[in-house]
Amino acid sequence: MGFGKLVFGFFLVGMGALLLGAALGYLPHGVWPWLARFWPVLLVGFGLALLANALKNALLGVFALALVAAAFVFGGWWISKHTEMGLPPTQATVINFTNPNIRMLRVKARAVGGSFAIHTQPGDPDEARMNAKSILGKDMIAHGYEAKDGVGYLVWPTTPIAGDMSLFGSIVDARLPEHQRVSLRSSNYFAFGTINLREDALDEAEIKAISSSVRLAVGPVRPRMIRVHGLLSNVEITLPADAAARVEYDSPLTWHSFTNDFTEHVSGRVKGKAAFWTAEGKGPLTVIHVGGHLMRIRVQRQAPPKP
Repeated sequence: MGFGKLVFGFFLVGMGALLLGAALGYLPHGVWPWLARFWPVLLVGFGLALLANALKNALLGVFALALVAAAFVFGGWWISKHTEMGLPPTQATVINFTNPNIRMLRVKARAVGGSFAIHTQPGDPDEARMNAKSILGKDMIAHGYEAKDGVGYLVWPTTPIAGDMSLFGSIVDARLPEHQRVSLRSSNYFAFGTINLREDALDEAEIKAISSSVRLAVGPVRPRMIRVHGLLSNVEITLPADAAARVEYDSPLTWHSFTNDFTEHVSGRVKGKAAFWTAEGKGPLTVIHVGGHLMRIRVQRQAPPKP
């Protein structure tokens, strides 16, 4: 029996299950940090499988399969616990927005094989705080900031996508001041992102997701257009309870999940095909446009949690 091939098949199934579970929101982020820490266990499993083939020892081969399967079961548990614990204490980089003063903050973020979070920092109206850790848990500085003509440009990472592989699997946490006007462009490749800007004024948002999972929550001051495009990804968008919304997508290979207050509008050109969905509400209409194939989009209107 080819135990080496069986172990390799177990490895592909296990990694696919962890990545798919995280991309669909059933598991939190943390697949790559887990793999970086515990890859020797998988290496031992592959080695035992090769020895089992050479010695024609079925018991050793079964043990190798059990070891690899147990590693992935443990991986799912470790990812959940690791995320609940959050980032270890670290020294934050503080960015001051008063010298010079800025009216608008333009955020351009990219995550490759890791995760990022953008939140509002209560009580600091003029400061942003940045924390970043590598895949091995070491502190790092991956962002750049520049202010020009009343506009602040916050970018991470500052290197090209193939320029610094040390950024692969990194964890970035950005906390912005309350009531800040923000323009957001986020690119995600095999990554997991959480963006909660309910307390800020989000002027525009563009999200690119390739085999990733991204969650975006906006407040009363929200963009007129939210653009989502990518491939094989899960994107969840939370709007205020009374927000007027319209959702549309191009590809028939798109799955959607909306709350019951959305109304489906059927296209007159293609029989039985939905053209778009709308939800009545107050204020300006927010249009959510989804481009790309094999995308899962979930949109809900929800009141912010009570303090």
